[in-house]
Amino acid sequence: MKCNNCNKDIEAGSKFCTNCGELVPVETNKPLAEATPTTETNPIENKQDKPSFNGKLLIPVAIIAVLVIGSFTLIPKLGGNKPEKVVYSVFESIDSLNANKFLDTLTAEAKNELLHYAGFDMVEVAGVLFESKEKITYTLGPDWLKKINLTLVYKDDLQALVNISFDGYSENIQLIKENKKWKINDNPF
Repeated sequence: MKCNNCNKDIEAGSKFCTNCGELVPVETNKPLAEATPTTETNPIENKQDKPSFNGKLLIPVAIIAVLVIGSFTLIPKLGGNKPEKVVYSVFESIDSLNANKFLDTLTAEAKNELLHYAGFDMVEVAGVLFESKEKITYTLGPDWLKKINLTLVYKDDLQALVNISFDGYSENIQLIKENKKWKINDNPF
């Protein structure tokens, strides 16, 4: 018997070709007279159709990869600093207890007022975030972040007003543009 892949002799009863490792087709128990005749073919043409990478997909895959990577870098520059997103970041900072992220949403004036005039330090800011999270979680439940509704009320080139509403509570938050980014101008505490 000959290997279908490399055309070398295979010992009777072998399951694999000892030369190339090709799987030997299972023989049936038909008498030789009933066996179907086979013709020798080119071993390369005899292989089953297997998907192969031939380079035709390289350009489309590369284009898609560039678009996906580009979208992650361009989206924040194009619209990632929407007023609603900045206000939502406040709630995310409460949920994650991230004082730096919280302070990053404030204008320099609001941050200065909080840290210097009110005398807060980073530990106290983190403490207020912790207390806020406890109160909100107690009132709205553990999935409270999903229950926050933000609506853009007003926006021009320099200022915006975002309405926060949840569980019957509603309040407007003022934002202004500072260094081309939306920042909260109200002191949240």
